[in-house]
Amino acid sequence: MANSFYKSCSSLIKAEEDGVQSFWFTVLNPHKPVTKDSDEVCKNPWNGDEAITVSENYFLDNCVISIRPAHSHDGYSKSRDVYKMEYFLEISNNDESVRYSSRRLYNWDTVIALAALFRNISFTAAQRVWIAKKL
Repeated sequence: MANSFYKSCSSLIKAEEDGVQSFWFTVLNPHKPVTKDSDEVCKNPWNGDEAITVSENYFLDNCVISIRPAHSHDGYSKSRDVYKMEYFLEISNNDESVRYSSRRLYNWDTVIALAALFRNISFTAAQRVWIAKKL
């Protein structure tokens, strides 16, 4: 998983004239390398203006929250289409070297409520919450 991202800024005046944002973000993906001078980083995605500034930002050790659909095929049941509209909750550290996956499935409203428990906390704190909630 990415450990950093670029924040790029183009002309605020031109962006306001065009009715778009003057800044955008590009998360670095180790599977699809992007350079600081690539179009993806240097061109405003909404109006094509050149970036005036590009800065690299590094992620802190906040918890990464994932919601994974459990929808799958079961070779034993007649419908074979099982766990539709049910989800796993997963948390990990930034480089995904440590990951926790829920041991039960949740409906959408419940998994969103559980995910909110991990918003804006460090992965260390998230591990304590995970264990306390017995997810």
